[in-house]
Amino acid sequence: MIRMQAKLIEKVDTLNGRLNQIEYVLKQDDQRLSESYFYCKNAAGFEMSIES
Repeated sequence: MIRMQAKLIEKVDTLNGRLNQIEYVLKQDDQRLSESYFYCKNAAGFEMSIES
């Protein structure tokens, strides 16, 4: 019984570590998307100001 609990705890720890890695990657992707969005928005605004 204790061995099964230890194995379960180990698996949960492993899954938790993987989830943390995924969360980190998703946050980085989200930040990159935000930066890209603002870059595009600023570039479009700059082009429009040149045209007018």
